Amino acid sequence: MRISDIKMKIQEIYWQHRAARWGLHRIGKKYKKKGRVNLYQGLKDWIEDERMAGRIEGRIEGKMEGETLFINLTKKLLEDGRMEDLLRAVEDKKYREKLYLRYGFW
Repeated sequence: MRISDIKMKIQEIYWQHRAARWGLHRIGKKYKKKGRVNLYQGLKDWIEDERMAGRIEGRIEGKMEGETLFINLTKKLLEDGRMEDLLRAVEDKKYREKLYLRYGFW
């Protein structure tokens, strides 16, 4: 492992730690009642927020990957002069998947 890789890993751990501390600070402010902090509820809500953010991020990445996949298939079909197959692929999911396999995209 190179020194630059080690430095990057240390920075990544540092910023994760800072983010966690900031999250706990926000929980303390939001869930404070009568001088006490409901840490359990705060952590539970924070974890759920992070999960939701992860789901949204995953959906966005998935849509982008799907779009890239279809763009590559479209390019390949146009290069091969297979306009009818492209039109069918737009409408028929199973046929589109068959073309992905045939062209080696999956």
